[in-house]
Amino acid sequence: MEIHVRPIRTRVVETEMAAELERELLKDLQLSGEEVKEYLRKIVESWKNEVDFRATKKVAGDEIKVGFYAIGPGREIFHYVNMGTEPHPIRPKKAGGSLAFMWGGPGSYVPKTGLSGQYKGPGEVVGGSLQLMKAVQHPGTKARRFDKAIHRWHKPKFDKRIRRTINRVGMRARRRGISLAR
Repeated sequence: MEIHVRPIRTRVVETEMAAELERELLKDLQLSGEEVKEYLRKIVESWKNEVDFRATKKVAGDEIKVGFYAIGPGREIFHYVNMGTEPHPIRPKKAGGSLAFMWGGPGSYVPKTGLSGQYKGPGEVVGGSLQLMKAVQHPGTKARRFDKAIHRWHKPKFDKRIRRTINRVGMRARRRGISLAR
């Protein structure tokens, strides 16, 4: 999974300031990455299958972005929950085995993780009973789209942080007598 923030166009800073600007922006991306990873970790903290996240950072030309991907044994599950799934068959892992699960019919499973990405614990089956089946046709799952919720939450903060850094480095350049190209 990747969460990308659309590029912000910057003024071209003369060569002498470019390295300083890049260093400062990478610090901002590191900070943003840690904030978003912490948010993602809260979503999965009670999951049985461990999931963690890594951030990718890029500052090149007029492109400034931070991306994320899930790692660990639960990374595929995180992807399925985040992106949703199409209808698919489920069969026991062992030949001749059975699937065992609580079920009360269509609509009986109520997820606590909302479409907004706010995690409130594992979901539950309302009015269900134990079912033993040789195979089932899963109806698919609705995407929770944590990535979009995080983007909505973090993008304004990210944009503000990046603009401040660009302005701060620009002011340093002007104090050093370096003009910024328009």
